[in-house]
Amino acid sequence: PRLEEASRICCMGGIGQYSYKFEYHGELLNYETNEAQCLADGGSMCDPLILRAFTYRMASTRTKYNSLDPDTNLFFWTSDPCEQQVKVRSDGLIAFVHKPKYNAEVYDDTVPYVDYDFASTFIKLPWQKDSVTHNEIFPTIDNACGDGVCTLTHDDMCLCGVTTTENPVFATVPSREDALATLKIGAHDPALFSDASVTYSLLESTGEVDAYVASDAATIFATSTIFKV
Repeated sequence: PRLEEASRICCMGGIGQYSYKFEYHGELLNYETNEAQCLADGGSMCDPLILRAFTYRMASTRTKYNSLDPDTNLFFWTSDPCEQQVKVRSDGLIAFVHKPKYNAEVYDDTVPYVDYDFASTFIKLPWQKDSVTHNEIFPTIDNACGDGVCTLTHDDMCLCGVTTTENPVFATVPSREDALATLKIGAHDPALFSDASVTYSLLESTGEVDAYVASDAATIFATSTIFKV
């Protein structure tokens, strides 16, 4: 929800207006920005049964992935939960799966690349290794999908729930070696945030590593800190 991945929507009087007060055609924004605009206008976030474009053209169906109608071929934000899962192959590779809350009133397709039956992009994880055999430890048929933590599926994979946690890694500027060995997610150049609501500034530098902190954090010990090596 922190990424600009879906279009605006606001629910008023039981009707969801999508592309709500968009600034340009095809605009995408994050959940927080969408919710703030909607609440300020007296609306609410929901998972509507009826959708209407903000141009007041009635939509005959809910928005639908890969639709030929440009008014309905888009993603919109919803307040309904979506469970994140992974399916684990016998070789330890995993694919991400999304399981939206079931809506008894309408049928929504999950986009193919995160649908259980169609997700086919598998990636490698650094699984923990056995201290004796050095074999990777992950859910398989042989260990009852992690002793029952995960569910055995019809195609002999293990389906596991995912919990996402975020914690700061360093309280001080790390060495170049520690930064490269520990941090696995890349970031944009801090200068690209100069016109954003949250900007970045250089707080400390060791010559090998620069620490840029967000204007709403002002400390290295934050998940938003960007380290440049």
